[in-house]
This record gives sequence, C-alpha cells and structure tokens, in this order.
Amino acid sequence: MPCSLILSLHLMRFPKPESRTVERRRETRRQRRLTAAVREAVVKRDPRCRVCGIVFCGAVRAELHHLQFRSQGGATTTQNTLLLCRACHHGQIHAHRIRLILEDPAVGADGVVTTTTIGGPE
Repeated sequence: MPCSLILSLHLMRFPKPESRTVERRRETRRQRRLTAAVREAVVKRDPRCRVCGIVFCGAVRAELHHLQFRSQGGATTTQNTLLLCRACHHGQIHAHRIRLILEDPAVGADGVVTTTTIGGPE
C-alpha cells in the first residue's frame, strides 16, 4: 500500500482535534443565532419602529438592532434587541446621529428606550 494512502486512512480514523479557537467560534455563532422564540417575542413587543414609530408592513421592513453590539459580546436576546425601520437603524443609529438610552438597564429593551442626539448644535 502506498505511504500516502496509509497516511490518509490514518487521518480519517484519527482526525485532528479542533482548536480552542474553532470551538469558541462555534459557541459564538450559537449565541448570535436568532431563535424563533426570540424573533416572535421581539416582533410581538415591537409592532412599530422603536425610534420613529412607523408601523411595519410590506413596504416598511423591520431590522433587528442589538443594543450591545454582537462584536462586543452582545447576545441575541429580547432584552438586547429591538426592531427599527431601515432609515432609523442605518441612517440614524449606525450613522452615529442618535443614541438609544435604556431607562432601566435591568430590563433592557423590554422596558422604555429613549433617544438622544449625538453631536448636534449646542
């Protein structure tokens, strides 16, 4: 039997263990995944944009916004997510024109959320 074939068979029977980095990535993906239960709860709680109040319909689509960004370890839970229209989500929040403020951080997005202008004339 050729040496390369023996090595291939050996690697198939004894695969290389996954690194800790790969394990962490998989765990992070699981945490970021939007479950049906969270989606339903957020849609029921937020029938309209939490910033401008426009009602979501076929013409106005809802976008999920994380209060603590996923890149900073924010989980995809009802307390950390809310629904916004595209104009408010990208045109206001991610453009750094307004900031969302939680009235009660203990309940997160399930409670009252207000906005404040960033920069602006003083």
